[in-house]
Amino acid sequence: MEQSEEMHRKVSQANVDYYNKCAKQYEVIEETIFARENEERVHGIIKELGGKYEQGSLLDVGCGTGNILRFALQHFKEVTGTDISAEMLERSRQYTDRLVQADASQLPFDHDSFHVVTAYSVLHHLYDPFPVIQEMYRVCKKGGVVFTDNDPNGYFQKRFKWYKNLRKKLYKKKYDQSLPDEGSAFQEDMKLAEYHHYYADGLDAQRIKNMFEKAGFAEVNVMFRFHPRPNLFTKVIKVLLFFEPKEKKCPFLMVMATK
Repeated sequence: MEQSEEMHRKVSQANVDYYNKCAKQYEVIEETIFARENEERVHGIIKELGGKYEQGSLLDVGCGTGNILRFALQHFKEVTGTDISAEMLERSRQYTDRLVQADASQLPFDHDSFHVVTAYSVLHHLYDPFPVIQEMYRVCKKGGVVFTDNDPNGYFQKRFKWYKNLRKKLYKKKYDQSLPDEGSAFQEDMKLAEYHHYYADGLDAQRIKNMFEKAGFAEVNVMFRFHPRPNLFTKVIKVLLFFEPKEKKCPFLMVMATK
């Protein structure tokens, strides 16, 4: 238990240090998140969720530079963002002032506060996602929805480990070009912050589903997807593995859970 708590502390602090340093370059480094095709896909999901709740409220956990917030403001009456990084929150301030710096495992909100809770590209940054899933359940209203997305599918990560390792090298190169003088401590923070990319083989879909169900959600749907702007590798996979189920060939998993 003590070792687990220490790892949680180390990974949380790495997320603070890492994102504080790279906040200004984040949207360049994570260009696939902000690709037009992906933005349109995400906006469509947020719009659909907003349509379910008249005068609805949304909390974005790990809001980063405001990717979800700027869409949510068009479809929800009340939009709030939290992030563990103060510098990332400053980037989000261009969209809203309803921002709170907080560890996602200790959200500073009352029970049953929000119709929708989102966590885009968050779960794989956590040493243990379960406490955060529990917190999202707690602050979500009964009948509300928790939506997570852009987390690595463990089956894909293990199956195509060579590709995963190549991607990590390219990912590191981007950071080296954007932040060339940060040194080895920054590289270690990066690895800890991207915990389930570097110290685990992505997230196990069944385990994640079990966590949501254990937290108390009435309905949990785990879905698998490709990036909407496929690279050459993805195009080849789509053709060669056309008849295989999505959970065996898609790199990303997303969850839609109803309380």
